[in-house]
Amino acid sequence: MDVGHRKSTLCLCLDGRVIATRTVPVAGMALTRAVMRDRDLLEIEAERAKLEQGVLGVRQNAASLEVLDRLAREILRTVGSLESLLPGGMAGLSAVHLLGGSGRLHRLDEFLSERTGVSVQRLASPGGVFGAALLAGGDPLLFAPAVAL
Repeated sequence: MDVGHRKSTLCLCLDGRVIATRTVPVAGMALTRAVMRDRDLLEIEAERAKLEQGVLGVRQNAASLEVLDRLAREILRTVGSLESLLPGGMAGLSAVHLLGGSGRLHRLDEFLSERTGVSVQRLASPGGVFGAALLAGGDPLLFAPAVAL
């Protein structure tokens, strides 16, 4: 799941091959706007707060939770609609891997795992020399789609 600025793209892979994709208009910008409403901040302040403090905290942030819940529902809706393509149905889904700039948000992986019942993890970097070279180029979550191509 590539959680970008304006949209999130879900890509279902089986045996190393893409079998379906779906894009939904919910991502980082929706979270920034939710933080604006939750905390009564200007957009630039909300973006900074989102990045530095996250959107999951001790206090309840209703608008932010609504956006995050929608992301979780979109994962389940997408996988549910393609369940017949997965050996074992929903149980055949091994994990959701997060990438993209908004995929780096603090505890997003934990939240989505809890809400979906599926293991959600940030995309891991490959090991070895290639992995070291990749990390030298910057944050792999930000350019993972380009690397995949």
